[in-house]
Amino acid sequence: YVSSGQGVLLDIDVQGARQIRSRIIDTSLGYATEFVFIGPPSYSEMERRLRSRGTDREDVIERRLKNAYNELDAWNEYDFLVINEDVQTAAEQLQAILKATTCTTSRILGNPWPDLERAL
Repeated sequence: YVSSGQGVLLDIDVQGARQIRSRIIDTSLGYATEFVFIGPPSYSEMERRLRSRGTDREDVIERRLKNAYNELDAWNEYDFLVINEDVQTAAEQLQAILKATTCTTSRILGNPWPDLERAL
């Protein structure tokens, strides 16, 4: 899809994002890639959400919280930050980012004005 100009959205953790970034840095794909960090409004709210689901054992919750504590520090490695305080608002912000990035000059393949050379 990428080579045909189609966007690709990946839902990956911080380690996965770091691996991808290290492999595509200084490539045409790297210049056309944006990283979006989606985070909770606070650590305590994230913990509350995890516990309120009632789907994980305590040891799983503790492990996820420990991992998240370290991963939240990585927000500034990303191009965009979306705070998921409200699902609707976060979805709208992500949509806006996706729409805006299709207009970035690094994503435009070739000359956007092919008739410009003939006019001069």
